[in-house]
Amino acid sequence: MTGPAQQALAMLDAFASVGAERFDLTITDAASGKVRFLPARSRDPLRHTMPAILQEAAAQRHNVIVRPRSTDAMELSSKAQENGETYALRTARNAAAALERRRGLQR
Repeated sequence: MTGPAQQALAMLDAFASVGAERFDLTITDAASGKVRFLPARSRDPLRHTMPAILQEAAAQRHNVIVRPRSTDAMELSSKAQENGETYALRTARNAAAALERRRGLQR
């Protein structure tokens, strides 16, 4: 498998890891004209066909654009924000606890 195919599969996996289930695939020509649109593709079949899609696109000098479905994207944004807030809250709590421990040691 080529580098671009590995990168594309890693991107699909990254989106899936935060909840994306379906993807829109757009293929454009060198002038950004739409050649093909494949809506609402699920991850596993797309993972299977992605290397061939990229190989054909390279031969035709086309671009391949993969986006999570818009409803998935909104949910992903919300989940990412929640995860970030959770991480920030845990970090603040850990910092406060560490500060309290240091204060206790200094007394």
